Amino acid sequence: MSNTYISTKQRLIELLKNQNYRVIVLKGKWGTGKTKLWDDVKKEFPQDYKKSIYVSLFGAKTINELKIRILQNAYLNDASSVQKLLKTGVGAANQVLKRFFGYSAEDSVLLWLSDIVKNKLIVVDDIERKHKSLEIDELMGMLDEYSENHNVRFLILLNTDKLSDGDLWAALHEKVVDVELTLDPLPSESFDIAANGNTEAYLTETKTAVEILKINNIRVIRKIINTITYILKESGVEDVPTSNWIPSTVLLTASHYRAINNPPPFEYIKSYNSLGKLIDIEIKKEQPNQNELGWNELLRNLGINNPDEFENILYEYLQSGLLNATELKAQFEEYKTNDYSGLISNQLQCFFENVYWNPHKSNDELLDMAKELLPIIGKLNYQTVTTIISTIEKELGDMALAQQFLDNCINSISVNSKHKMLKIIAYGDEYHPAIRSKLNEIESLINPKLTLIETVERIIINSGWGELERFALGNSTIYQYEETLKHMEGYPLSDFMTQHKKWIINPHDDNFGKGASNFIAACSKICSDEPNSRLSKIIRRFFENNNLTEKLTP
Repeated sequence: MSNTYISTKQRLIELLKNQNYRVIVLKGKWGTGKTKLWDDVKKEFPQDYKKSIYVSLFGAKTINELKIRILQNAYLNDASSVQKLLKTGVGAANQVLKRFFGYSAEDSVLLWLSDIVKNKLIVVDDIERKHKSLEIDELMGMLDEYSENHNVRFLILLNTDKLSDGDLWAALHEKVVDVELTLDPLPSESFDIAANGNTEAYLTETKTAVEILKINNIRVIRKIINTITYILKESGVEDVPTSNWIPSTVLLTASHYRAINNPPPFEYIKSYNSLGKLIDIEIKKEQPNQNELGWNELLRNLGINNPDEFENILYEYLQSGLLNATELKAQFEEYKTNDYSGLISNQLQCFFENVYWNPHKSNDELLDMAKELLPIIGKLNYQTVTTIISTIEKELGDMALAQQFLDNCINSISVNSKHKMLKIIAYGDEYHPAIRSKLNEIESLINPKLTLIETVERIIINSGWGELERFALGNSTIYQYEETLKHMEGYPLSDFMTQHKKWIINPHDDNFGKGASNFIAACSKICSDEPNSRLSKIIRRFFENNNLTEKLTP
């Protein structure tokens, strides 16, 4: 039987009704609702548990401090009974109790504790967060003494994933615990508790994603719902298709709060393309590793097929706490007018699955399916278009239709394209050469290319880089480097070469690696072509001084 919220609640009631169980432990992971479950039980049986005493051990340094907290909470629950037991007048009792509210009670006051808590239930929370100076032996001694000698019962709420000291729990379990109960609620139960009666339409899709991710941490689910509510409010756009953004919001928010085991990294999510993964296996013969197989399945189940700018906006918000409402609104407006995520995505998936996995479809039938994609070519990302062209050429053998797809795609690219050119070009190696060439042409109109000198100067001055700098280095040539080196002198030349030495040692990414490689090749060529020139001598001296001589090759 699963330890669901309902079944655990029923079992806890049974245990509480059985007086033979003096010390009961309710354990479970952080945020799964142990305190909420106890509150529900207490509300359902107010007569039985009205005078129960709840106390937190968070930061408690001594056993006396714990006792004072119990005494304080007992007084807050039932002041008249405490005053009676202290056998003082109301005014005098209040004067005594005022002192120990600040943990200044005298030992004489604590002598009354056993009478005050007799026949009561004490709920002890946050035991794993006690101060290290409070020894477990002292705690066990108190639990044992009060349960055996004063007819006190204890319900201990224990966060198993926060318990750093395994010996602590082992000692408690062995010596004083009568029975333990684990709470492991269903994600659907946790979601319903977190939603708290909210019936917004978007919650249906949210709940589905929570169940797929198997999240049962109520606190994290509340954070997810709050994030979704805030995004909707700040976007100002109504009736946005939930499938475009809800699954990603649930995944990235849950991942941010570490509520998922081995979640896909953000970079993996951002570059994920469900069709691309299928094609990588069928065309490129690239087999994903075990982690990637799990991530791919998770993203497919969530319906995250083609992440776009929304994931970037959300990720930046989760990291910084600041939401770019302008970009969010633009993205949501696009979702309302663009049906790409729905029918088009299914159409693409159907085409590729039939090409690679349906032996009963004829070549002509598959070509007819391909032709149905032509009218939507302008809505597809360039990687998908490249894949379609490659599939038509290699699998269906229709070069004319492949060319038609290519022409339609190139004609759809313009300066006013909705795509951000630099971000697209950053992944340009996966695009058809003709598409990449057109993108380079458009990008040059939008953002004139940096020279190598400008690129390095900007990186040095700004102590950082962006897409423009990455693009310049990633698209550099050996010839460009050779000409640049020949026309530099003085400190600019020194800075230029020193910066490239850093990239040779630590290239950061492929674009910087390519720049470093071209720099070495250009230096080698200059030394080989003009061995006696001043520039060759400067280059050889620089490489020798930095222990890089072996990099220079003829």
